[in-house]
Amino acid sequence: MPVPWLGNRLGLADTPPPPFEPVTVQGNRVAAVGRQYTVAPSGLFSSISVLGEEILSAPIHFRLVSGGQEGTFSSTTPVRFGPCVPTQTSWEGFVEAPGLSIRAQTRFEYDGMARYELQVRPTGGKPATVDRLSLLIPFRPEHAEFLHALPISGNFHNEPAGCLPPGHGVVWDSLSLGKLPLGNFVPMVWLGGMLRGLCWFADNDQGWMPLDGEPAVTITREKDAAILGLHFISAPFRLEEPRRIVFGLLATPPKPLPADYRQWNRGRQDRVSPIGGRLTSCEAFAPWIVPPKLGVMDYWPRNYDWAFAERAAQTQRKANTGKYPIGAALVLYHDRRWTPAPRDSSYFSWEWASGADGVSYPPSKIDCLVWYMSEWIRRGIVDGIYIDDVFPVPDDNPVTGSAYLLPDGRIQPGSAIFAYREYLKRLYGLFAEHRKPPLITTHMTCTLAIPFHAFATVIFDGEDQGRFMGDDSVTFIDAWPLDRLLTLDNAERTGLVTAFMFKGLYASRGRPEADWPHLVYRMYRSAFAIWMLFDMNSERAGLNYPPIVEAYDGPEVKVCPFWRNEKLVMVESVLPKAASDDKLLPNKVFWRNAELRESIGREPLRATLYLKSDRALLVLVNFLRQPVRGRVRLDLAGLGVPAERLGQVGVEDVDTWTHPPGEDIRDLMKSQPKPEVPGEEGEAAEDDTRDFERSEEDGLRLRDGVLVLDVRPHDFRLIEFRWGRQAVDE
Repeated sequence: MPVPWLGNRLGLADTPPPPFEPVTVQGNRVAAVGRQYTVAPSGLFSSISVLGEEILSAPIHFRLVSGGQEGTFSSTTPVRFGPCVPTQTSWEGFVEAPGLSIRAQTRFEYDGMARYELQVRPTGGKPATVDRLSLLIPFRPEHAEFLHALPISGNFHNEPAGCLPPGHGVVWDSLSLGKLPLGNFVPMVWLGGMLRGLCWFADNDQGWMPLDGEPAVTITREKDAAILGLHFISAPFRLEEPRRIVFGLLATPPKPLPADYRQWNRGRQDRVSPIGGRLTSCEAFAPWIVPPKLGVMDYWPRNYDWAFAERAAQTQRKANTGKYPIGAALVLYHDRRWTPAPRDSSYFSWEWASGADGVSYPPSKIDCLVWYMSEWIRRGIVDGIYIDDVFPVPDDNPVTGSAYLLPDGRIQPGSAIFAYREYLKRLYGLFAEHRKPPLITTHMTCTLAIPFHAFATVIFDGEDQGRFMGDDSVTFIDAWPLDRLLTLDNAERTGLVTAFMFKGLYASRGRPEADWPHLVYRMYRSAFAIWMLFDMNSERAGLNYPPIVEAYDGPEVKVCPFWRNEKLVMVESVLPKAASDDKLLPNKVFWRNAELRESIGREPLRATLYLKSDRALLVLVNFLRQPVRGRVRLDLAGLGVPAERLGQVGVEDVDTWTHPPGEDIRDLMKSQPKPEVPGEEGEAAEDDTRDFERSEEDGLRLRDGVLVLDVRPHDFRLIEFRWGRQAVDE
């Protein structure tokens, strides 16, 4: 019986799908959307420019130590480029040192990923003695503020993501993360700044010399650089035959955000139908409400009856199920680990298998899944796909997967990053072939594998119930440290629409039902503060959030996040001294970077601005567990306020969030301690206090572009400024 899907080329177009752009080559420079790379004779990059800025402090290079002496690599030939087509190009580089040569064959793809295959050979007709062989990637310090690393096998909890540890010398190594039968290899390390970064990745450490006691990967901070070191050989070794080493490099962001990304997941079917609503799919075929994992609607329809699936979809599209109204997207659910293998698996299961909890994606499996997805889309049954549990899982298949056999016969697992990347790349191309928006959503809490997420469009972070204690001892602000959010949830740097999968049960579990409304209220207030601070595309269903925020969802709104708006808004906390009490600072169980945590005690406030032509919305968030008074100084001219209206800007507290019964927010504020202010400020401090007290009774006052506000612990203030003609007339 013929297999209709085997060997298909669905999703493999000759031109990149938007917003990607064709690969270009000029001399020894190669470019992908938003990035330009310069290739040295070695085949490695001597320069990487991302969004117009250089991120390397020096060329990427090999380091050799042989016989206790540093070896010097050189090359007598320039890099040789192969044909360049819109989707990819290739090149070959070569360097040699006494007794050793390295040939680098590279394929460069349209998302900016370079796949390197190294051939490390002894020369001179005799074995080479190698003490150490490393690949070194030097970053400019401002583009190495944050670190994200993933192990071969992990979960959704606490993978390294946050500020690069302080200090000089080796500040991080893979001994803290990698746990394998032999050695401590990790398959992905990303280093970056607020907007730009670089990801190194590999499926496995085949061709390396893994050791248990020596780090396979290190990050070293020097005066003018942070150096990522990949240590292929870390101890004296006799190289008698060629060794093959494969890895990838990808500068980030891999693609720009969709032009309408701010409308995604915000219920705006009129603007981005049908992808503006439902972005999960456990109820994709309601009113039948059957969990997809039971097989009624898996990666193929029940009994392979496509006509039934088409009828089900038509019924669902006409049904208003409340949370998912008419016009919301229908999204097929599957799990990265438990991708259903249809009837064809009776033959192919041997090729697709990868242990009890592993994952393997050989070409035939990708062919199969892409073909079925094409049918779902072609027939108008679904609009997208939701992939659950996208966290590190091992590939234990040494025959068709990315695992391999160690000399003693044990299996050294791989990560299957390249294969899974190929799967998502073909899915992304498939949507373009069917002239559909690429609605590819993943659940990736704590684990943003950017090499394959380059071909996703939406990520869900945040599903981690273990972070909450069932009482009010941990808020959302405690549970999700600021540096971790900056590392994984900055949509501008990832190119991914970012949402948070947060549930009220996280606040209420283990507590009497009577306490739930109050706990959920406080928890969601702290969560909403962060969502607004980062402009996350999180669902708001079930929240009594201030409706004013919907007026700032439109594409005409300019968002100025707290990490790059210092020219428009300056925030100063009025504190008598820095807070240092553990009870006041964010929870140190989760905020593990002591330097960042201590800095919150000095400056606990952060502000994000949402700008329209005649008004602006300010969200001001307090990261301390005590009330804080803040001075907010606005550059009114920079906001666009005409000169003749600088003294006529209207100010209003627009936080109308409904508190739960029995909890009057004004009484709650009065019962809380007043913010501490420095006594030496004397009259100025008293003026601030009087201004604030009057503002609570008579309305907020903006004086010379300065607003004084008190912010509750782990909470926010929401203030609108208006300077349009109508606002002035009022």
